Amino acid sequence: MHLLALSGSLRAGSFNTIALRTLQKLAPESVTIKLYENIGALPHFNYDVEMSALPEIVAQLRQQVADADGLVIACPEYAHGIPGSFKNALDWLVDKGPKWTRV
Repeated sequence: MHLLALSGSLRAGSFNTIALRTLQKLAPESVTIKLYENIGALPHFNYDVEMSALPEIVAQLRQQVADADGLVIACPEYAHGIPGSFKNALDWLVDKGPKWTRV
């Protein structure tokens, strides 16, 4: 089984990221867990951009999600919601534009 782990925190000492790294170490040998580390590098979601030229980093994220058997998410609460960078990543993943269906 291959899981993709997403941390909703960009902070270097994030407890969420530490928890996911610990999960990687403790996972059984039959389970691989890859930590996605580029959430902070994703461009701001823009439907017009998606319809014209999907950024490579977004295409790579979508491919990694498509290839995974499941996702593990650790995300802090921030201002009664989730951090903006993590919401942005979700926006790139939930849109149903034609380029997403090609992944």
